[in-house]
Amino acid sequence: MHTTSFNFTLKIHKIDQISVKIEMIRREVENVEQVKLKSEFMKLQDLLKIVGIIGTGGAAKGFLSEYEVLVNNERETRRGRKLRPGDIVSFGNNDFQLVASDETS
Repeated sequence: MHTTSFNFTLKIHKIDQISVKIEMIRREVENVEQVKLKSEFMKLQDLLKIVGIIGTGGAAKGFLSEYEVLVNNERETRRGRKLRPGDIVSFGNNDFQLVASDETS
């Protein structure tokens, strides 16, 4: 079992004279499936094809507009988003971490 933690800290912003502070958000992901990269990066649409979520790259646009897909815990709608080693893609109960081809799982 793999456990990956994300820690994000956002700075204080003044909105209409109101100070808003968002502290730390922590997300733990268990059972992350690792996907090995064969090159420097992979496009998001290619990952969705490889894991069997969509059949063609063209289907990615509709999928990304209809379903919430997160890259490193941020919503992503660009099918051409470049994914690099260390990136984690999440949708539904699925979590995938990109690893360099020379890393072991």
